[in-house]
Amino acid sequence: MYKMKVINIDKNAKLIIEKSYIALGNFDGLHRGHMKIINNLVDQSKKDKVKSAVLLFESHTNNSIYLSKQKQLTTLDQKIKILEASEVDLVFIINFDEIKNFQAEDFIYFLKDNLNVCGVFVGYDYSFGKEARGDTSLLKSFAKNDFLVNISKAEKFESEVVSSTIIKSYIQDNKLAQAEALLNRPYILDGKVVPGKKLGSTLGFPTANIQLATDYVFPSEGVYASEVFIGNKKYIAATSLGKNYTLDEKDLKIEAHIINFNENIYNKDIGIHFIKKIRPMLKFSSTEEMTKNILKDIDLIKNGKFELE
Repeated sequence: MYKMKVINIDKNAKLIIEKSYIALGNFDGLHRGHMKIINNLVDQSKKDKVKSAVLLFESHTNNSIYLSKQKQLTTLDQKIKILEASEVDLVFIINFDEIKNFQAEDFIYFLKDNLNVCGVFVGYDYSFGKEARGDTSLLKSFAKNDFLVNISKAEKFESEVVSSTIIKSYIQDNKLAQAEALLNRPYILDGKVVPGKKLGSTLGFPTANIQLATDYVFPSEGVYASEVFIGNKKYIAATSLGKNYTLDEKDLKIEAHIINFNENIYNKDIGIHFIKKIRPMLKFSSTEEMTKNILKDIDLIKNGKFELE
């Protein structure tokens, strides 16, 4: 019975495991281009009767290289779930700081000697090793009968090259449909429901205050028709993303009013899928005016009276 193994490693790992082909990259978003690499990996591994493996970093490499927090499209947990659905055999997880000072050649030997890798699958623009000095040309020099090097060409969708950078730009510009076309799936933000001020309950529309699992890429502030995922169930919601200007709040928050739902979900894991922006965040003259407008938003979303892009 198929079951993917997830193995945490460090630079000193010396694993006694079956030979594998391995896919390499940041894989933020696991978009169409990434999945082309993963699917090629799985297919070739099955054909050659070796394990398929993916190396994932605990956080984006740019967090370490530039000492700044990189906006994300996917969490590590989301990547693992997607890879498991793709029937990858092994996922190795490592802290990038462990290997960031490896010379490019040393990184390849680490894969071969420590992880028993006999082939690599990468994208056309893959770079690796200290100061990213290694590239696909160097990888090709290692291609021999006992070591496979597979380099995927740029993946295009409707004549556009697919990349995490372009997808992030689309999301920030509220072009959610275009972003999801390049991802080839809904863009879902994972988080946990945490206690808030409970103002919504007082005003007649309880909301789930959501603490996100990572520093996701956001669309612009506003009220959105959205979907909420709790366990295996999906619900329609009116979700606000931004600051409550009426109450002079300074912090950006995500609050979802789940339509026709009244369960206690504090501390539950939740997923948010923004479908369509209904309106921007506004500063109302009173809580009464705010309430009136929020109830109108809920009614529009509940009855599907909004236009999709």
